Amino acid sequence: MHAAIAEKREELARLCVRYGVARLEVFGSAARGADFDPRTSDVDFLVEFDPDNDLPPFERFFGLAGALRAALGRPVDIVEDRAVHNPYLRAAIDRTRELVHASRPAAQSFKSSQMPFTRSRKPVDSGLVSSLPASANSSSNPRWRGVRLTGVSTAAST
Repeated sequence: MHAAIAEKREELARLCVRYGVARLEVFGSAARGADFDPRTSDVDFLVEFDPDNDLPPFERFFGLAGALRAALGRPVDIVEDRAVHNPYLRAAIDRTRELVHASRPAAQSFKSSQMPFTRSRKPVDSGLVSSLPASANSSSNPRWRGVRLTGVSTAAST
């Protein structure tokens, strides 16, 4: 975690209590520290709100975002942990996340073996490939330039 965030940890913890945050974690460049530019970088936070808090959800989310921005003096992005469904985004967040505040243990997040889907090398249904024009994989057709059919069974189109 970058020193600009670590030195404000107590203040961030007070904000978490005020806005009903159960867990606050920093991720991305602010967590890695090495590529964080204190002059230009924003700070990305993963947040889990306490469901028993009395504040309205709108006030919790946007109030916390504004308070974090004011405390750190820089732009912040906050993402609710339960809103991250994309397994690739989840994996990227999980690689760098660092705990800032916790009033309770984390909810179980996806492990790579539990992801709802994974990349597959299985060929795509040949009906899809055969429905594409023959020039679809050709750079000579400007309409299809830059489109590449990779990892796709092209048996039906040959």
